Amino acid sequence: MDAKKRTLSAVFLIVTGVALVLIANFLIQNSSLFGAGCAFICIGCIRTYQLFRYKTDANYAAERDINNHDERNLALYRQAQATTFVITAVGLAIAAIVTNLLGQELIAQVVSVVVSLMLTIFIATYWVIRTKS
Repeated sequence: MDAKKRTLSAVFLIVTGVALVLIANFLIQNSSLFGAGCAFICIGCIRTYQLFRYKTDANYAAERDINNHDERNLALYRQAQATTFVITAVGLAIAAIVTNLLGQELIAQVVSVVVSLMLTIFIATYWVIRTKS
């Protein structure tokens, strides 16, 4: 991703975070939206700092370029993604069972639908990647 897209992405994160914080404080009074807004603002600020450092520090830029194209790092990244998916799917499946046992059928149903959507997206993505290669 080029610098212009990264800058737009960071600005979008910050603006979205500010909007969520304002909505949470003045319209809905929701602490979840406030927390999500703060998280977006923090991530946007971190991305902005990284982009600034990438543009001003040649050694940092060279190191980032090497790390972003290193096959070992890409393999570790893919393995981390796969492990995160498995942990999330299993955790949500356990949560669906537990909430059902506790009599919270609506929560169990929502969690079950999320697990089903995750697995459907996984299967569809696997099928698309397999047919392309």
